[in-house]
Amino acid sequence: LLSDCETTILCRVGSGQTDQPIGEILGISSATVKWNRKKLMHKLELCNHTELVFYAYKKGFSVL
Repeated sequence: LLSDCETTILCRVGSGQTDQPIGEILGISSATVKWNRKKLMHKLELCNHTELVFYAYKKGFSVL
């Protein structure tokens, strides 16, 4: 189960945004975004950022 923050980050990652803009939108540091992204990859059993982006896009977690 994903937290609200993780879901938002997944949507933004799926849209191709990087840590810095995501952090600015959410009002958190890019380091916090990076930490949450790593937690997402662990929860979803993904190995790298590319797999996370592909997962987000494939599952409809993208914001245009």
